[in-house]
Amino acid sequence: MARILLLSQAFVPDPISTGQHMADVATELCQRGHEVQVFCSRRGVDDPSLKFAKKEVWENGVKVRRFAGTSFGKTSIIRRLLGAASFVVQGVWHGLFMKKPDLVFVCTSPPLAPLVGIWLNILRRTPVVFWIHDLNPDQLIALGGIKESSVVVKLFNWMMRSILQRSKRVIVLDQFMAERVERKMDVSEKLCVAPPWPHDHHMKPIDHAENDFRKQHGLENKVVVMYSGNHGLASPVDPLVDAAKQLEDVEELHFVFIGGGAGKAVIDQAIADGSCNILSLPYQPLNEVSYSLSAADIHVVIVGDKQVGIVHPCKVYSALAVSRPILLIGPKPCHATHLIEDHKLGWQVEHGDVEGLKAVLHRLLQMGAGKRAEMGGKGGQVRRERFNQSLLCGELCEWIEAGLD
Repeated sequence: MARILLLSQAFVPDPISTGQHMADVATELCQRGHEVQVFCSRRGVDDPSLKFAKKEVWENGVKVRRFAGTSFGKTSIIRRLLGAASFVVQGVWHGLFMKKPDLVFVCTSPPLAPLVGIWLNILRRTPVVFWIHDLNPDQLIALGGIKESSVVVKLFNWMMRSILQRSKRVIVLDQFMAERVERKMDVSEKLCVAPPWPHDHHMKPIDHAENDFRKQHGLENKVVVMYSGNHGLASPVDPLVDAAKQLEDVEELHFVFIGGGAGKAVIDQAIADGSCNILSLPYQPLNEVSYSLSAADIHVVIVGDKQVGIVHPCKVYSALAVSRPILLIGPKPCHATHLIEDHKLGWQVEHGDVEGLKAVLHRLLQMGAGKRAEMGGKGGQVRRERFNQSLLCGELCEWIEAGLD
């Protein structure tokens, strides 16, 4: 049995996807006989008004310690940096004085979290396994928020090189991300590709006729186009909102946006301007996610043109989990286009191609419910065979355990 420390700003019951995945990892490691300690934020990452217990021990034995002052929301870069810096300071402090862990497993939430792994490796000689969810400073540069020559970029690059060098294993989410990491440093001998997974225990397809979520929000007799998850700047929802505005006369179509993030301002503005075919909702409780996701007739996945290999299109797995077709707005090739084309799970349109997007949505209407269900069923089969939680979470935990050698 090993003592393993998990570091993640988000952790359940925070609805952020990263926190859900880290909870799955913690549970799996405990079931494998390890002692697991989690350091995370006491406030919601997207919604700091959410407050969780300072300490708790789950029934499966996972020990959770939540730090105060590590999340101030995402309304500004300064707030994010303050929360991240606070997480690093407290993570290092508590990591120094806890019983020495046999391994530190750290992800990129917050982006400065690798610093905790670096310092615990230096000061306590603790092995580190690094799980990359998104790449920085690449993301900041791609979004145009910072220049490549800036001091911040140089500091981020130092941090990335340091954690890559010190890690026993480096885990990325797809092959495109692996290629980007390899350009930073040759870590081929310890690099692993392990995609995330849908939360099988909380997600299952629910027929429209039995779905109270559709009834509650007036979506009966509608064909629902849904974007569910983080509305980040790396995945701009503008093209979908533009299409919704131009399709207001198509009464059967309704556009539903669920989640949070800076990108939600575009949706709120469209509703304020009078768009009557758009519905905006916050993140849904995990025990109700099956109903909200299944309310869709198609799920939209958005990848920014410059974000391939920097962020991973995790929303494809939610669509697979509830057996719904996928509409990708983004460049080709990327991880999502491979899935869609290889298994005929939906469509892809480029950013800026609003006419192409409208054409796909008209085609969706013409297919009828039976054909849509058939296409979505293919996605459900892919999930069961290739992207189920038991398989992928198990493989990830095997890579973590390999860092103990």
